[in-house]
Amino acid sequence: YARVRLYDDVPATGYAPGGLALNGEVEDYNVGLSPTGVTLADFSAACVDGTPLLTWETVSELQNQGFNLYRGVDSSNPDTQLNATMIPSQGPGSAQGFMYTWPDDTAQPDTMYYYWLEDVDFAGATAMHGPISAMCSAPTAVTFSNLDAGSTSAGVLSGWMVALALGVMLAGFVAVRRMRTT
Repeated sequence: YARVRLYDDVPATGYAPGGLALNGEVEDYNVGLSPTGVTLADFSAACVDGTPLLTWETVSELQNQGFNLYRGVDSSNPDTQLNATMIPSQGPGSAQGFMYTWPDDTAQPDTMYYYWLEDVDFAGATAMHGPISAMCSAPTAVTFSNLDAGSTSAGVLSGWMVALALGVMLAGFVAVRRMRTT
């Protein structure tokens, strides 16, 4: 609600914002400034197992119906909507805040993406938040299901190596003894 008072000169009786206008005009307007929409505490992205994980937290969700998430490869152009249907508010019209997460399973590794969050109120009005960015690499971890340090063929080979080494030493010993006796 707003009240506007217009004067063509300084008021004759002084300034009285709520009273009678003797030399001016008073008009009242309902401008609909009731609080609507979402107050965000955080909107961020992190890489989890090579996938961008989008997280947002609200302080309040007055008149909020839900959210849409958008992605683009250009920081000025959200070209892909990630959710097929609106992500519903956890507390439609609530003065309370909530935490949300969304994994971008369609993101390609090593590509810079920009993300926007759109909140939609019950009247269909929208507000866009962002962009934020994320570039995730593919996971590089290697997992061994079974690691064995020994094997049967290695045991046989090492046995032959020991026998060969003993044979060479024995031959050398015999050769040295023959040289001394002659």
